[in-house]
Amino acid sequence: MGDKYDTNGKERTFNSTKRGTVKVPGGTYGWSIQQNATTQDVISRIKAGKDFTVKATTAGSGYHADGTDIGNTYVEVDLQNQHEYYYKDGKLTLDSDIVSGKPSAGDSTPVGVDFVWSKQQDATLRGIGQTGKDYATKVKYWMPIDYTGVGLHDASWQPKFGGDWYLSHGSNGCINNPPDFMTKLYAAVDLGTPVIVF
Repeated sequence: MGDKYDTNGKERTFNSTKRGTVKVPGGTYGWSIQQNATTQDVISRIKAGKDFTVKATTAGSGYHADGTDIGNTYVEVDLQNQHEYYYKDGKLTLDSDIVSGKPSAGDSTPVGVDFVWSKQQDATLRGIGQTGKDYATKVKYWMPIDYTGVGLHDASWQPKFGGDWYLSHGSNGCINNPPDFMTKLYAAVDLGTPVIVF
């Protein structure tokens, strides 16, 4: 059952806003059947000697009883078009141009089906920059989406967003958002919201 139904780490087919159907590799978002716990539950019910229906024990994010995974509330990050969308209950609520990671520096934004696993205000992002030096950058809004330090945040230092600006002025891998847009996005997006980056 796990091989058939688990979504954790698996590629998804996603209907994107501008590029139609795309394949997106697995990321941090997804769920899996907890096989040992489910097996023990089934065994105990068999030993009870009565008819039963058992729901598999799951772990992770994105499990829905109707079998869906991503659902209709999510953030879509289209790296090719350098644009970001927020859909709430299937309706486009917010969208903006972005600046993603700088490919020539080896800092391309990683693709995958991830999720917002934390939200922080007035955060300091730390890491090793494109020049090999440590950096500490203050941002007003921070929403990490994977476990390598990549996330969505405001970028007041970017003079423009979208187009091919990222090729020469891209980030260290994060998705840079215009400050005004990020204020709205941060307020709108709940913890656990899927973020599809492709």
